[in-house]
Amino acid sequence: MKPQGSRWSFFCQNCFRATGRLDMIPIMIDVKGKPVLIVGYGAVGRRKAELFLTEGAQVYLYDLQASLETSGIPTVEDVFSDDTAYFMVVVCTDDRDFNHRIVDHFKNKALVNVADSPEDSCFHNMASVRRGELTVAVSTNGGYPGVGKRIKNELENFFEEDYGCYLAYLAGERKKYLSLEEAEKKRQLDRLLAIDYKTYKKMKESQCLEN
Repeated sequence: MKPQGSRWSFFCQNCFRATGRLDMIPIMIDVKGKPVLIVGYGAVGRRKAELFLTEGAQVYLYDLQASLETSGIPTVEDVFSDDTAYFMVVVCTDDRDFNHRIVDHFKNKALVNVADSPEDSCFHNMASVRRGELTVAVSTNGGYPGVGKRIKNELENFFEEDYGCYLAYLAGERKKYLSLEEAEKKRQLDRLLAIDYKTYKKMKESQCLEN
């Protein structure tokens, strides 16, 4: 039988603290223009590089295979003598001893993530779904990334592609009421918020909204 009340909560919290997985908070970080080092350019490293390039980061690569084709992304010859002040370092090799050396070298200089070692990471990339300005992210704190991926797939089915347009419509309408007197502003914003996604779709289909 499951322990009741606060005793069960206490057990869960201490269980997770023992794994070090309650010490992180979900945040969104602007990496535009910031130097990010990807260590290892296999399948995982490529995905990470594409992610950061898409967000406007200055991506650099280091790989043990010096002759590797890097699609024009600048490379670092000796990661341990490089004096670039990296904002983030993302480690994607399967050489655990080498990964530990990277972590030890950068842990007091940059935010470090080791793709398959949450205990060596000070941040994790969350699985996310984006629909315009809407971002919904999920993380298992490195406990079981496959579960996070499954939940992401479920969220992709729930939040249709047009959800971004729905949010853009609400955001545009909201701006019209921000300068109103407080009581009237609240009334209008409550009315606006009552327009859920299904209602928005019906309004759009009946051409009540501009495309």
